[in-house]
Amino acid sequence: MPDKAEEILLSLKAVFETMTRLDHATQIVFFRVRVTLARVYHRQARWDEALSYWTQALRAAGCLKMDAGFHAGIIRYSMAHALHLRGEREKSHEMLLEAKRNIASESRVF
Repeated sequence: MPDKAEEILLSLKAVFETMTRLDHATQIVFFRVRVTLARVYHRQARWDEALSYWTQALRAAGCLKMDAGFHAGIIRYSMAHALHLRGEREKSHEMLLEAKRNIASESRVF
């Protein structure tokens, strides 16, 4: 139900944008709203919107001191994919290299 998800997420985004001082927990939720909007648009092949929200999510990750680790790597992988499908091969390749560095910077044990 991507249309319903988009509607709900855009409503949440509008609420967060009216807030003047967001505490850390609220910033994390707003970060997740942006990531989820990016995913909705990505799955619909709406590359401009997806890239816009991936970029916003990455910027928010920076404010949360999460712009150099695993989460940033996943965002950058997604951005690289969208750029590749838009035909921006060079930018896509550069983003992919950054994503790989981000992912490698944190050990993940499952």
